[in-house]
Amino acid sequence: MDAALSSDQPRSRRHESMNMTPSDQFQSWLATHAGFNGLLACCVGFSNKTCICASGLEEYQGAAMNLVMRSLSDAFDVAGLHKIPASEQRWTFDKAIVLCARRPDRHFIALFLEKNEGAADMIQARQVIEEFKTFPLLTP
Repeated sequence: MDAALSSDQPRSRRHESMNMTPSDQFQSWLATHAGFNGLLACCVGFSNKTCICASGLEEYQGAAMNLVMRSLSDAFDVAGLHKIPASEQRWTFDKAIVLCARRPDRHFIALFLEKNEGAADMIQARQVIEEFKTFPLLTP
């Protein structure tokens, strides 16, 4: 049972947890998962095309990341329209690799990783993706 729903917590705390938006819940999750070797940025995109990102690098923040995340969301949607199975995607760019995975609720994660061979901890990246896919969202 999730600690946020534990019956030994005060009722107000349980009620507060139940009223958190998916963005709030993933923001907390992101804070504990967005730090491993080779990770440039970790972003979560939502079904309403908004996103949250965690990165200490200026080039992986702000409006540019919002546009990238919208494009990644569109790639999932277009693949689905054409009956192409794409619950996970991998994109390779000049300086980064982007690993993406989409949940059935249409929220998705994008891990921006250093491209240099061995720079990114791929085992940790896979673990973060799997934990994201199974992260239980609380609903009111």
